[in-house]
This record gives sequence, C-alpha cells and structure tokens, in this order.
Amino acid sequence: MTSNQQFLKTKLKQSDIRKIYKRISPYYDIWSSLVESKTHKRSLKIANLKDGHSVLEVAVGTGYFFSEIVKRNLTGRNEGIDITPEMINKAKKKLGKLSLSNYTLKTDDVFQLNYPENTFDFIFCNYMFDLLPEDQFIFILQQFKKILRSNGCVLIINTTQGTHWYHKFWEILYKIHPVIMAGSRGISLSQYLVTAGFSDVKKEFISRLTYPSELVYGTIFK
Repeated sequence: MTSNQQFLKTKLKQSDIRKIYKRISPYYDIWSSLVESKTHKRSLKIANLKDGHSVLEVAVGTGYFFSEIVKRNLTGRNEGIDITPEMINKAKKKLGKLSLSNYTLKTDDVFQLNYPENTFDFIFCNYMFDLLPEDQFIFILQQFKKILRSNGCVLIINTTQGTHWYHKFWEILYKIHPVIMAGSRGISLSQYLVTAGFSDVKKEFISRLTYPSELVYGTIFK
C-alpha cells in the first residue's frame, strides 16, 4: 500500500525499542496513568467487553490495561503478549495482586502470532503501531484478521497527529530525538484497517495533557 498520509518515518530498530522499554519499565505506569488512561477507558467502553469472551492484548506492557480486561472477563480467555521480558515481568507482578488465574502472559513477537485461526473475539493493541515502520502495518493487521473470529473486533490505540499547535510539541520532540518519545511518533491507522479487510472502521481522537492519541476500531466478517 502506498500511503498519501503524511507522518514521520520510524527511526528506531526493534532491538532499540526493546532496550528503551526495558529501561522505562519500572516507571511506565506513571506515564500510562497520566496520559493513556483516558483512551484506555474509552477503548473498554467501545468494546463493551462481556464475561466469557476470548481476548488477546498485543503489546501488553506493564499490564495496566490488561488487568482491567481480566477483571471484566472472569470466565473467559485472556492472553497478553509483549516483546520485552521486563514489561511482562512487571505485568505478572501486577496481575498477581488480583488473586485471579484466568489469564496468560508471555513474551512473544507480533510478527509470529502462534494462534489458530478464529481464536479471539477481541484484539486490543495499545501504542505499538506508532513504533513500527509503515510498511509493516498491513502484515500485522492481516495476522489479527486471521486469528479473529467472525464478528470479532480489533481496537487499536496509537500516538497520532494533533489538531492544535500544542500537539505539535510531541512531534518536535520525536524529530529532535526519538528516544525521548520512546520511539513513538504520530500516525493514522484507520485506512490501513480498511485495506486489511476490516469493516465498520471508526476513529476517535483523544487528547490527554496535550498528548494526542487515536482509538481506531473495526470488525471482521468471515
């Protein structure tokens, strides 16, 4: 796919991303609660997640969002993966405090999702695509499509490009030094969902403490 959208190119390799998130894992929850929590809550509301579903969260991080999924889906299947072992270890400690066992957390690569077709009702993915090269978007979305059941839904949160001057601050930081932004730059993913075969694709813009995020979601029919 050739995109007419104008957003910055990724400047970091996957190995660089692992190193960054290993380093910030001890205090990532602070950032998440301040900047990402509003978008997380909106994602859960849109999904209207009911108990008994099969759910995958990709890029689970420290488990901040995943713990809310687990608490809502007590009798369902909850899977969480991340490429950074330190993030998974942090998530395991957080989930361990819930005294629940209805989940699996593991280190895994989004490019090698070893799940059978038609496994999940929901796939959540928070702040991952904004770390990746644009030419990898469709491949990953097609992997999501494959392992979703018919009527399954994908809900993706990304850093995006803002509409006001103060949103540009984050883009400037990325241009100066992408490591400051943990490799995250503003993107727009909705057209890629359409191209990958998702239906009823919608996008919402959410700003928290001037940080611009998008919530993009769509359904797959088989």
